[in-house]
Order: sequence, then C-alpha cells, then structure tokens
Amino acid sequence: MRTLDDHGCELTLADLADETARREHDRPVSEIASETVSEIYLALYHTHVPKLADGDAVRYDQDHDIVDPRERVESLAQVLEVVG
Repeated sequence: MRTLDDHGCELTLADLADETARREHDRPVSEIASETVSEIYLALYHTHVPKLADGDAVRYDQDHDIVDPRERVESLAQVLEVVG
C-alpha cells in the first residue's frame, strides 16, 4: 500500500513487485535476486492485491495486469505509518 500511495497512480503488477522489492530491501531492483522479486510478485498476485481489491483499496485489471489505487489506499497507508 505504501508503494501505491507513494506513486499515486496505476502500476503494472510487475512494476509494483519491483518497487516493493526495492523498498523492502533498500537496494536497486537490479541488485535483488530475481527469485526474490518473483516471490513478491506471486504474493501480490495471490494474496495482497485480491485482498486490497476486495476492500476497495485498489482496482485490479487482471487482463492488463494493472493495479490502480483508490482513495482508500492513502488512508490505509497512513494507518500503517502509525502502527508500523
């Protein structure tokens, strides 16, 4: 959610995985093992994005592989800042 909130625009799921990996590992994505990025992609695809879509925080267009943040992402990201 923080990545989506920071970007404030739609991202492909692959780009979201890259940005999430970069954020989690505090390194350029080119320095992160491709297996690690793939694991993040799969976790986003199978778990996180569907839950965010069910909660109306994002809209996911599976045909085009686009994750589009909704207004709710900002408020949820703020909650994460407070508790995290």
